[in-house]
Amino acid sequence: MPDGCMWVGAFLCSDHNTNSILGSAQEFLKTTGGGSWGEDSRVTG
Repeated sequence: MPDGCMWVGAFLCSDHNTNSILGSAQEFLKTTGGGSWGEDSRVTG
């Protein structure tokens, strides 16, 4: 994604605008210095 986050979840479906619908998803942010994915995540769905 262009904002530097990564979503991990189960693909459920797509809507009529071709948006992906995820279930049991978590969002991960890239760390600012090293280019690796951060340890912190948040559950979103």
